[in-house]
Amino acid sequence: EVGDNNNIHSSLPRVIYETGGAQYLSATNMHGNKDKHDNEQEKKEEDVLNEDVKKWLYKQVKLKQYEKVFILNDIDSMDIIKSLKVEDLKTMGILKIGHQIKMLNSIKLLNE
Repeated sequence: EVGDNNNIHSSLPRVIYETGGAQYLSATNMHGNKDKHDNEQEKKEEDVLNEDVKKWLYKQVKLKQYEKVFILNDIDSMDIIKSLKVEDLKTMGILKIGHQIKMLNSIKLLNE
């Protein structure tokens, strides 16, 4: 059906990674291993968190353990931060209610 991406994505093999209490999914190749290209790309992106986003994550909400989650989900600007909703946080693997509340309260203040 047009517009129904759930069926497309549900057929992909996935690996769940955990970091700092967060889980995130990564598509894998047909053998259950990440492609070499994906590994190289992740290495390049590891140190690339926008400074404003990093400052917000580290100093304002004090949840630096989610840095890699934000990088892997391309959360690379404060405009994106300002648009995050609880569903987005859950999709990213930020499942602890207290952490969601901290982030959402901070986002609410950013939008005022």
